Amino acid sequence: MLKNRKCSYCDEELIENRCKECDSPYRISEGWTSGDVCIDTFIKDTMYKARNGGRWLEWISFDRIIDIELYEDGFDKVYVAVWLDGRDNYLEQNGSLKNEPQPVKVFLKQFNLLTNCLNEIKNHWEFFNIDVAISSKFYGMSKHPETQEFIMVTHYGNQKSLRTLLENDKKLLWKQKIEILRDTSFKLKKLHELGYSHNNFHYGSIMLDDDSKIYITNFKLTQSIKQRIAPNNKVLELMPYIAPEIIKGESYSLASDIYNFGIVMIEFSTGKCLFENKVRPEFGKGTPEIYKDFVNKCINVNPDRRPTAPGLYKQLKFWYKCIIGDCAEFDKYGEMVKSAFDNADNYNDEDVEGNYI
Repeated sequence: MLKNRKCSYCDEELIENRCKECDSPYRISEGWTSGDVCIDTFIKDTMYKARNGGRWLEWISFDRIIDIELYEDGFDKVYVAVWLDGRDNYLEQNGSLKNEPQPVKVFLKQFNLLTNCLNEIKNHWEFFNIDVAISSKFYGMSKHPETQEFIMVTHYGNQKSLRTLLENDKKLLWKQKIEILRDTSFKLKKLHELGYSHNNFHYGSIMLDDDSKIYITNFKLTQSIKQRIAPNNKVLELMPYIAPEIIKGESYSLASDIYNFGIVMIEFSTGKCLFENKVRPEFGKGTPEIYKDFVNKCINVNPDRRPTAPGLYKQLKFWYKCIIGDCAEFDKYGEMVKSAFDNADNYNDEDVEGNYI
């Protein structure tokens, strides 16, 4: 117990820096509704499970969100905004601690379909709460008062999508490309190890923050591999990313995620996202042959012949070690790998070869 310190709201003695009574999830779970029983139940469940100092989601009043600006109008509408009550800020006043929340910059993702919303928030919350977070910090939910569409509120952290990264950073070195791909493959590996397939993996699903941490997003189609779900006709519009077996009507799988990752690797080789062309992207000029060969394994028409996510991570990790010069244990082959990627940096990233695939 903190001597002579009381909560400025309930006047109870403080055991820790926070008042367990006033900050209790049980208290903040009352007096609001999203208007949907399923959303209410999910948010309140996270609150009730947070009794031992864990995380929980909040219902955020829309009038506490300001400065809303469109961030990306691609696969989903995503906005950047300021949540006025986003960060706890405990100040000592006359021997008491009072929480005066500080504004925090956030991402807003708006949903027009409740089914997509429920699946995405449940998955995002689960993947945020594991030991090595796959997804970014999830604050809570809100609702647009005019459209009545639900809004997912997540951490901003100056994150940028792969699309934004490739548009703004035209001269990424291969060292940077392989590092980002390595870290992304690690998160995909963690997802697969949890028993989930992403089912909608593309350049808009990869986020990179200021600390160079990679997060995966866009979990509206993500399902347990025990659930064999058929392709969604709307997603089939993203033709360059769709594995051949999915186009034929087969169920999503871990292997179809690997195919998607292979397409992302091709985009990294060109230095730009080519989905807008509605055709399969091609390799950038000067792309190392070892890179092309591995990508072609990822996009093999036979899903059984594609590498696994652990194999993907192992290969990219090996390449990165070679590029940074940590390749003594690999002898001449490691030196050859380093030389191949060093030479590739001499080419213009915007040059694209003929259809290699």
